[in-house]
Amino acid sequence: CDWLSVAKIVPLTPVVRMLRLLRLVRVLKLSSRLLFNNWLLHRVLHTEARRATSSILFLLLGLAVSIHWVACGWFAIGSLEIYERSWIDASFKNDATVSYQYTTAFHW
Repeated sequence: CDWLSVAKIVPLTPVVRMLRLLRLVRVLKLSSRLLFNNWLLHRVLHTEARRATSSILFLLLGLAVSIHWVACGWFAIGSLEIYERSWIDASFKNDATVSYQYTTAFHW
């Protein structure tokens, strides 16, 4: 059996087209699986990253609010005129701005 004689009897064009079509179907199935897996992986990672980022930001916000309250309390204690000289008198000159005093109290 010679392949050339078979090729003359059976036209190869429809067979080649059918094989290409089957290969295209396989490629489309594989690409759809890969796209779905990529989408699923991206969605899971994206939500995990968002959850971690929001948790960190929430903790930092809570820390800043706590430090703010401590700074206000520390400044209020220093502003009381119970003692002759407080940490405010020792740390600041008369021309110190309120924002500088607050950031110093925030730092402590």
